[in-house]
Amino acid sequence: MVLSIGITRQLLFDDHVIESMVGLKRCVHPATKHEANPIMVPSGHENAIMIRTAVVYSQEKNCYEMWYAAGPEIREYLSVLNIAYATSTDGIHWEKPILPTPTFYWKNRFEDLADEVVSPGQLNTGMADKARAYYLDNPSNIIFPQAECQGIVYTPDDPDPQQRYKGTIFGGTLITSPDGIHWTMGNTFYPGQGGNFNYDEANHLYFCMFYGPPPTITAADGTWRRAVGFSCSHDLVHWSGSGPDDVRVAMPLTGAEIYAAYDQNARGMRGQSIPELEVVLAPDEQDDQLAAQRGALYRQTHGELGFWNDRDEFAHSNIHGMPVLPYENVYIGFPVKLDTICNDPNYGDDGPMYVELSFSRDLRHWQRFREPVVPNGLPGSWDGGTIDCANRPIIVGDEVWLYYGGHTKTHGWPTEHPMYQPKDDHDRKKLDRINEMITGPDSGNGIARWRLDGFVSLHPDKGQGRLTSKPLVFAGRELEINANAAAGRIRVELQDQQGKPLAGYSLDDCDPLTEDSVHHVVAWRGRSDLSLLAGPPRKLCFELTNAHLFAFQSIRPGPSPQARAFAAAPHKQINLQLPITVGPEITEPDNPGWHRQCLTNLPCDRCGIVFARFDAARVFKNPQSPDEVLRFHTNCCGNLRHEPNL
Repeated sequence: MVLSIGITRQLLFDDHVIESMVGLKRCVHPATKHEANPIMVPSGHENAIMIRTAVVYSQEKNCYEMWYAAGPEIREYLSVLNIAYATSTDGIHWEKPILPTPTFYWKNRFEDLADEVVSPGQLNTGMADKARAYYLDNPSNIIFPQAECQGIVYTPDDPDPQQRYKGTIFGGTLITSPDGIHWTMGNTFYPGQGGNFNYDEANHLYFCMFYGPPPTITAADGTWRRAVGFSCSHDLVHWSGSGPDDVRVAMPLTGAEIYAAYDQNARGMRGQSIPELEVVLAPDEQDDQLAAQRGALYRQTHGELGFWNDRDEFAHSNIHGMPVLPYENVYIGFPVKLDTICNDPNYGDDGPMYVELSFSRDLRHWQRFREPVVPNGLPGSWDGGTIDCANRPIIVGDEVWLYYGGHTKTHGWPTEHPMYQPKDDHDRKKLDRINEMITGPDSGNGIARWRLDGFVSLHPDKGQGRLTSKPLVFAGRELEINANAAAGRIRVELQDQQGKPLAGYSLDDCDPLTEDSVHHVVAWRGRSDLSLLAGPPRKLCFELTNAHLFAFQSIRPGPSPQARAFAAAPHKQINLQLPITVGPEITEPDNPGWHRQCLTNLPCDRCGIVFARFDAARVFKNPQSPDEVLRFHTNCCGNLRHEPNL
């Protein structure tokens, strides 16, 4: 099977580009937590903070922007969360600007609030006026009062300047903004509690990874679990439901209607059934086994600062959403796991939350790596109990940064929110005593970072191993690899489609790579230019000795000066007398060179050299396959036999 990879970076999560592998194993690399963590802690109006929304870099503003969840200082005003705004010039040091009140949004929000419910079945009677007074009388950096944001994306190329920023809030309700501060509410496409709204720039696809309820699943033991449901759209109006062919239209719902649809007893919204989303990631028996093991270890290491209850009742795993990084035509997922070890009827499921790793090529089928890649911190630390993530990582130089929020306590502890306050004096005294044991911030935001492509590598299990790729068609003129060979070496061989080494490009000809670099350029006896080899399928053979290989890529498209000279005088080096049968020539009377730009980085069918932009060329129909064409540099035409009656 021949794969055309162009100049796309090839990651090694799976065997998509691999034909054979001997003596190598995959290694999952946990993130390194930034030395400046926590980069943000509660201040001012904030009782607690956690990033559950987004961080983007705005070239227009020349700064990073963060939207994060902020618990209000006075908890009687209903919501556990508000959405607050911050900016940074380096992504590490953040400022929380005092913002003018975006009254057009807030006014609508509080009018909606008067008719909403706090939770299914619990009315919001009398709180709207108090909430309005609190928020409007206390200027802050809050842009979404009484709201839970599911993610924000920055789309600077959107032709509508009022929609450069897009996101969703609780209930799958679309929000748009021209500046990231002033927002307008749109329609609702799915009334789910949580989700990770996202955007795949390469395929112009909006998507959201929801977690229940709904959607939920029933595990083999009959228990209810949180799983990840997938919905996508190209236009933000038509969204997928239970599968690609189940298309639903977003609806203009009020807050009360969203909560009613969210209620497990509700049967629909405005006469329509609630979509059944496509479940793409769900906990299984292996997750439960790991939950039991990790829960026991967590209780042992964290003691009183671990679980609220002192009994192990069961081990159930839940998936609380999945941020996704669309990257190089694949998708890297970060499932947020909740290992539930016990439950208190007043405070809910209890257990630590942390982040794992997953991988997909289509957003629907996921390969999982179940090692924690963003683990909990030390007992009593700001991220020691609960970790949640922004909707997607960002790329900063040669690193990938995943912003995450943390809390000292696990998921099932009492809080000062009216719904989860300590139920009696005993629980109040216990909570106060443990809070006194926490000397630092009890919540905050931080950065987990990897080297570029640095999530999974191939590494010899016994000193040395080899990987041979499938036949590949590439468009660049150099081969770049991301690897750590500081403790050994890496050599690369170019082979023909049958696996025979190309003369001058064998392992023995390769200049060994012996350093740690994201941007190694492979050379053979000092030569790195592959222009003369582009076109026909080639195999790559990597020999790893005590080294980690993360990715490879064909870079710098277009022919080199040497290849240009070769194409200008091909008759000196190729057989122009070799007959090639062609069909009618494809021309455009008003512009005979119309096809030249379309040929860029495609190979000539005689010399095999890829076309540079505006290279002189001729194009003919292929008599063997009428839907295909044959293309030649003008100087490469030579002995062409014409089949005019094609």
